[in-house]
Amino acid sequence: MARKSANTPTGVQNYPRIEGGDYDSCLDDTTLVPHTTQFSEERLHELIHRAINDAAAKSRRQTIDMPPDADELTKNAIYQKAGRELFKYFKDNCSDPASATQQLQNRDCREVAQEQFRLTILQKERMNSAWRYQYLALYAARASQRFESVSDVNQTESDFTATIHFRDYAEKPKDNLPLNIFVSVKNRENTHGGQDWPKAISALEQAASTDKNMRGRYLCVFAFAMDGDHKNSRRIRRNKEKKAFSLNTEMWYADFFWPFFANFSYESIMKATFDVLSDVISPDQFIGEVVIPSPVSEVFASECSTFGLVDSAGKFNDPYKLVHFFCNPLPRRAKKGQEK
Repeated sequence: MARKSANTPTGVQNYPRIEGGDYDSCLDDTTLVPHTTQFSEERLHELIHRAINDAAAKSRRQTIDMPPDADELTKNAIYQKAGRELFKYFKDNCSDPASATQQLQNRDCREVAQEQFRLTILQKERMNSAWRYQYLALYAARASQRFESVSDVNQTESDFTATIHFRDYAEKPKDNLPLNIFVSVKNRENTHGGQDWPKAISALEQAASTDKNMRGRYLCVFAFAMDGDHKNSRRIRRNKEKKAFSLNTEMWYADFFWPFFANFSYESIMKATFDVLSDVISPDQFIGEVVIPSPVSEVFASECSTFGLVDSAGKFNDPYKLVHFFCNPLPRRAKKGQEK
């Protein structure tokens, strides 16, 4: 019978757990049906191709998507929009107005535009990678044939749900309900700050515990697709007093996550992904070498001038205007000409 936990609004799920040691209270995965087959590397490459395409549909890697046959009028409109979006990104991503202002004093706004442009590229790359590995984990789980069912990637707290049986299911099918694993895939554990984890854990378990289509028990998992080589391959996150935020939620690192769902090691997954990426995507310049298109830089500089943030040479010359800029919403007049 499920025990009641003071840390969660739901009961502690009664699936088999490890007692003691580094993995105390974690799922005893040896009680689950194992992988019985391994699909081919050729099939893995096909799944990676599919994941890359699906990720591209969700999140473009390019900051500026310029059609190859664009005329000058179209190019100008695209650059104008990109410049204004970069200026908005510059404002919206300021975490500390005072510190940012100190660092920006007397700097050329076009140099700052270049830095901001590289940051947007890096952010898009990370988002694209996150989608890629979400899709790949889902497709690999299905191809492994280990699971009773694997849901589609969705927009709820979990990215997908995999339902799996225990080893003794065949002996007592009516009494042995399956385990539903609600998986939220992240690139790395530092995607969330330490103070954000309790809320994220609570939200994921709330989604699992209120799923009306679920049959059996559930386990919530935050899986880190590119965070491996840990002393322990999974854990239950706890507070400073060693009290679990939820005994039904585990952190799975890449060296456990990929073998569990795909029956391939973390390193094998990354090597195969490299091979496919090398075939389908031309290697871009290093982010540190990417140069912002001049028209975009000029639009960014024009926006800075419009708001009185720079002098005639294009340098940030008034720290208090910058602080005011970061602390307040953009005036309506600055939004009228922006494309939606």
